[in-house]
This record gives sequence, structure tokens and C-alpha cells, in this order.
Amino acid sequence: NIEERQAGAISGWLVVIVWLVLVGGSLWQVFGNIFIYNRPPATFGFVALPILILLAKGFIILPPNIAAVFTFFGRYAGTLRDDGFYWVNPFYQRLRLSLRVHNLNTPTLKVNDRAGNPIEVGAVVVWRIADTARAAFDVEDYATYILIQTESAVRVVASARWYDGDENGQHSLRADLDKVAQALSDTIQEHVALAGLEIIEARIAHLAYAPEIASAMLRRQQAQAVVAATKD
Repeated sequence: NIEERQAGAISGWLVVIVWLVLVGGSLWQVFGNIFIYNRPPATFGFVALPILILLAKGFIILPPNIAAVFTFFGRYAGTLRDDGFYWVNPFYQRLRLSLRVHNLNTPTLKVNDRAGNPIEVGAVVVWRIADTARAAFDVEDYATYILIQTESAVRVVASARWYDGDENGQHSLRADLDKVAQALSDTIQEHVALAGLEIIEARIAHLAYAPEIASAMLRRQQAQAVVAATKD
């Protein structure tokens, strides 16, 4: 795996001053000699201008929470995370990645809980890129990757618990929301660590019995409530 590292960069404000001075001098040697001194333009000016135009490609402006991932002739050269105006190697190829926090809502999934009852479950996940090198190079599309892995994690967590808990009321999807959220967050993090992604929070957003058994389970819950009231 490729690990993120800091890319070398120089303050763009310092470089642009030097660049403007050199451009002005080169233009003077080319056009000043022609129109003012009536003599052939200096060779230095002709050579310097194309080089300065190439060097101008090294200027880059980064807004907050946007990272630039650089490659140099196919090799990873580093990542620039700090916002501002910079100058980097003009031969770098650049890929911009957002470091902002993202929300992901999974589609409603039909899963069998631990008792084998079909349930519908959906989750909301808050995530961001933690390692830009892994996100850029270790997976084909990190946004698609986290969606698929989140759906897989939701199925794993939901199938390991009972909807209303076991006979002792433990391991419930409906009642133990905090424990389920922690288990879901940890499971998704394990799935997406390869892509350099960080899970900030994950919670169940939708939980219900599947329509084909919803009415039967409602009658069962009502019967259980009546029995419990009778015992009291």
C-alpha cells in the first residue's frame, strides 16, 4: 500500500515575484531590442520565455479542505493539504481530493436478523478521506467502494442481532441503538481502511420488519404486552 507523505512546495507569492521579474526582463530583451534599440532580439529572451511559461504551470491554489495529490511520471510524489498559494514542480500531474466530511445514506436493505426474521434496515454514515494516497491509488473509486462496503457491514451487523433482543432482551437492534451504532461504525471502518477512509459516525436510519411479516409481528408484540400486563 502507498502511504501518504507531504509534497514539497514553495510559497507561490515568493516565486511569482521572481517569475514576473524574469518575464519582464525576457520581454524587454526580445521586444525592447526590436522596437527601441532597433537591433536583433537577445537569444536569452527567446530561450527564457518558453521556460518561464512552463514554470508557470507549477502555480497552484488550494482552498480549505482540498488536497492535491501529485504524481511525477507515474510515481507518487506526495500530497499537499494546506490551503494557500504554492509553486510545485511543473511536471507534476495533479489530482484534487476533497477532505470535507461526507454523508452516505444506504438504500433500504432486506436482511434476516439472528432469529431468521426478514427485516428492513438502512444506515447513515459520516465519513471523510484520512489518507489521500490510499484513496487515490489503492481503490478504483473510493465513493463507490465505501457504498458497497457499508452495505456489506450493515448486513453483517443486522444479521448478528435480534430485532427485539433474545429471550433475555439482550442484543437488540431496536433497543441497543448506541451499541449497534458502535458496532456498525467499527465494522465499516475495518472494511474501508484499505481505501484510506475514516468513519466518523454510523447509525441505523431505518429499521422495520419486512412487510410480509410486519402484521404478524405486531400481533405478537401486542399479545406479549397483554401477557406481561396480566402477570403484573
